[in-house]
Amino acid sequence: MKELKNAGRCASWACPIWSATWQTACWRTAFWILFSIAYNMINRTKEDVLKYYAGQGCGTMGYGSLGGGILTGQFREVPTFGHGDMRASFYGPMFTEPGFSQIQTLLKVMDGIAETHKATVAQVAINWALAHDYMHTVLTGVGNAAEAEENCAAAAWELTVQEKQELDEAISKIHIYS
Repeated sequence: MKELKNAGRCASWACPIWSATWQTACWRTAFWILFSIAYNMINRTKEDVLKYYAGQGCGTMGYGSLGGGILTGQFREVPTFGHGDMRASFYGPMFTEPGFSQIQTLLKVMDGIAETHKATVAQVAINWALAHDYMHTVLTGVGNAAEAEENCAAAAWELTVQEKQELDEAISKIHIYS
């Protein structure tokens, strides 16, 4: 990788989930500037790692910010996914019980906040992630240009302190990833 940088073929490297030793070695070489990890309202298992790298001056990016669609409010009943659909594996605990029902309680809180801001539930999830100073980029999947525009509009407003507290209270009752 250093050879690629020295040859001018890349300026930096984004680091997805690799071993902590490898991540630290890359960070120490000042080769990469962005740390990338699955992060959303439900899966916060690596939050301490995000905080660490952000504190070291490294950019951070959370992917899966909409939890395979469940944090958009799209799924109000347990879905059945087709063979090979990554939501059945990568996001599996969110789409099976007891996690699915726990998330539905969070979605009700999100519904109220979305209504107050004339926003979507997805925008609430994105806004929540962006409200954390250790989260610099929120990566979401989109199916078309309208969804991309909708997601970007989440940055046009901010959650209130009370709304963050309501969300964090609802999130604290979800015990899928420990």
